Amino acid sequence: MSQSINETILRENVNPCTSSNQQFTVSPSTSTKKSIFSRKPQSQKILTTQMIQLDESDPDYISIKEGFGINLNSTRANILAIMKLQMPTKLEKAHEKYKKKMTKKLGMDAEEFTHKMHHGTKSSAGCDLRRFIMNFEAGESGFGNVEYDPTFCKENCGVCGIAQCGNKRKYARTKSLFKRNRMWFAKDPSVSLGFCNYGYKDTIKGMFIVDVIHKRDEHIIITTKERATLPRYLIIFEVPVNPFSYED
Repeated sequence: MSQSINETILRENVNPCTSSNQQFTVSPSTSTKKSIFSRKPQSQKILTTQMIQLDESDPDYISIKEGFGINLNSTRANILAIMKLQMPTKLEKAHEKYKKKMTKKLGMDAEEFTHKMHHGTKSSAGCDLRRFIMNFEAGESGFGNVEYDPTFCKENCGVCGIAQCGNKRKYARTKSLFKRNRMWFAKDPSVSLGFCNYGYKDTIKGMFIVDVIHKRDEHIIITTKERATLPRYLIIFEVPVNPFSYED
């Protein structure tokens, strides 16, 4: 991946969860010492998700890649890009409000019950996640270069849906006769891999790293509370062969 990436910004002043065919902000990470979030006046609300493509030398990129590679080494997973997400203000505030509530209820620091978990989901048949990557070059093992296009899918795409609106219980397929739809998150990315696209033609996949509020630190966290979750990163990667497959 090229280390010199020119900043590209595309914004629309709309609510992405009620309007389709959205574009988001993509900004490269240019410093490892300063905040990688775009600086904005505190009074300005963010209505559309902003993504920051991390540089390969960024500490967050290195940390995520290391953990990802250790757990998915047997699948020969290759990270193509890692995006840091700044979700819409409404979602951020709801998550922080719930976090403060749980701090008082549990008598614990937020860091003790906020866990970074993985969440795999499927992209639609026509969604090539490589288009989100600036200056993407497929390389020798790729299927050709892809033109940069930061437009979200209109419908039926788990990756684009979560990137815009966060995890939504109504879209979870893990439901039963007596229980509400439940959202599953795993500490080990190899577990979440089974929920991503699979098959010979679906080698490009997307997986989220999500902050999940839960009183216990567990390998699998199941919740029905949307405000307890907030996507923080999107990992775009390639797996030549995926031996796992489960329902999303």
